[in-house]
Amino acid sequence: MELELKNTNLEPNKLLQSPLKEKENNTLIQITSFDEVINMIPIGKFHYLFSASIFLHFSTVAVLTYNFSFILMYPDYLCEDSATKEWNSCSREQVCNQKGDISQWRVNDRSPKTLDNWMVKMNLHCSEQYIIGMFASIDMIGQLFASVLFPTLADKYGRRIFTYIGVYIQILAYLMMIIFPSYLVAYGSIFFLGITFNNKNFISYTHLVELMGKRASFVTGILFCYDSCIFIISPLIMVYVTKNTNLFLYVGFAMSISALVLLHSFYFPESLRFNISQKKFDNAERDLKHILSTNKVPLRQSQEIEQNFNEFKRYQLDYDAQNQESVNQGRNAIQTLISNPRTLLNLLFLGICWVSSSGTFFIFIIFIKYLPGDPFLTGVAMGFSCLGYIASDYLTFKFGVLKNMIYSYGVCAILLSLILILDQFTISVVLYAFLFFILKFVVCIAYSAIFVSHVELFDSNILSTSYGICGFLSKIVNIFIPILVEAKNKNTPIVAILIINILACVASKFLNKKN
Repeated sequence: MELELKNTNLEPNKLLQSPLKEKENNTLIQITSFDEVINMIPIGKFHYLFSASIFLHFSTVAVLTYNFSFILMYPDYLCEDSATKEWNSCSREQVCNQKGDISQWRVNDRSPKTLDNWMVKMNLHCSEQYIIGMFASIDMIGQLFASVLFPTLADKYGRRIFTYIGVYIQILAYLMMIIFPSYLVAYGSIFFLGITFNNKNFISYTHLVELMGKRASFVTGILFCYDSCIFIISPLIMVYVTKNTNLFLYVGFAMSISALVLLHSFYFPESLRFNISQKKFDNAERDLKHILSTNKVPLRQSQEIEQNFNEFKRYQLDYDAQNQESVNQGRNAIQTLISNPRTLLNLLFLGICWVSSSGTFFIFIIFIKYLPGDPFLTGVAMGFSCLGYIASDYLTFKFGVLKNMIYSYGVCAILLSLILILDQFTISVVLYAFLFFILKFVVCIAYSAIFVSHVELFDSNILSTSYGICGFLSKIVNIFIPILVEAKNKNTPIVAILIINILACVASKFLNKKN
C-alpha cells in the first residue's frame, strides 16, 4: 500500500518533530511534536500521585511567606500614665520613645489585631525598621540567587533532582525556625526557603506542565488557585482558631514531611520532554511505559501510544544523523537564547510582564495591612480572587494565552487608575476593598497566563532558563517593593504598578509564538 506523505515543513531547529504515520484504520495523522504523544496519555493514577506531590511541595513555603503581614504585624499597646496610673491605648512610637508621662507599657492582648507573632516572640517591638523589612527582603534575595543558578542547571541536568533537594531544604529550614526562635536564624532559614520557593515556581512547575501537555493551562489554574487558598484560610485561622502565628511553621513543616513521604511512595520520573530534548530516548520510553502501566491503560491503546513514540524516536535519530554538525554544536540554554533574535525579544517582553504580575502580586501581600477596614476580613475577600486562576484557563482557551495577557494587563491598568481617582473622594470602605478584590482577580488571571505562555514561547531545552531569567528580573524589582509600600504617600505603590501594567500590556502585543 502506498502512502502519500504531505510536506511537514520541518525546520532545522525543530528537533521534536515527526513525519506522518498510518493508523490501523488507514487514516493518516501527523505527529508534529512530542507534546502530541503526551496528549495521548490518559489521565490516571500516576498523574494524581505526581500532581499531589508537586502541589504539596508548591505551597509549603507559601504558608510562611504569604503570611508575612500577620507574622510581622505590630500589636496594639497599652501605656500606663505616670500621673493617673490609668492604662490607655498608645502607639508603638510612644512605647519606643517613652517620656516621663508613661511609666510602663504592655501588649494589649484583648485587641483583635494583636497576634502572638514574631514581633512578640522575638521582642521586636522597638527594633529598627530595616530588621523587620529584612525578613521579606531576604526571601527575595534567596529567590534572586536561585533564579540565576538553578533554572539553567535544570535545563542541563533535569527537573527531578531539584524537587527532591527542595523538599529536604524546606524540612531543615522549618525545623531550625521551630527549635531556635531567633530573627537571625529566621533570616538564614528564609533565605533557603526563598531558594526553594523559586525552584518550585520555575523547575517543579515546569516538570508538572511538561507532563500534562494540552492540560497544562487547566492544571496551572487549579495549582495556583489551590496555592492562593492560603490567603483565605490563614486570616480565618487567626480570627477564629488561634492567634499564634507559629502555627504556620508547624503546618509548613508537616507539609514538607508529607511531600517527602509522597515522593518516595511511588516512582517519580524525570520529565519526558527533557529526556527527549537530551536525546535520552531509552529513559523516556521506559518512563512512558511505566506511566501507561500505572494508569492501567488498555493494551491496545498503550501499543498505539508506544508506536507513536517509536515513530517519533526513529525520525529523531534519522534527523540527528543527517544533521550531525548542528547536533554536535551542543549549545547550552544561554547560547540558544542569545543566538535567536525572536527568542531574545520574547524573553525581554515577557520579563516586563513578569515584573508587572509578580510585583503587583507581591504588593498585595504587604499592602493589605494599610487598606481600610479589618485586615483579616479584607484578606479573606481578596483571597477569593484565586478564582482568577480558574478563569484564566477558560480565557486562554477562548482567546489564546497572549490575548489573555493583553486584556488582563489592560484591565489592571484601568482598575488601578479608577482606584487612584476614587480614592480622592473618600469612597466607602466596602467599595474600596471590592475594587482591590477585582484587581487581584485580574492579576491572578495574568499571573497564570504568563506561566503558561513560556511553554508556547520557548522550547524545552531553554524552558527552565527562560523562567529563571524572567524570575530574576522580577525579583530585583520585588526587593524594592517593601520600600514603596512604606512610603508616606500610600498612592506611590499604586502609581508604580499602574505604570508597569501599562508597559506589560504593550509588551504582550509583541510576543511571538514559536513555530
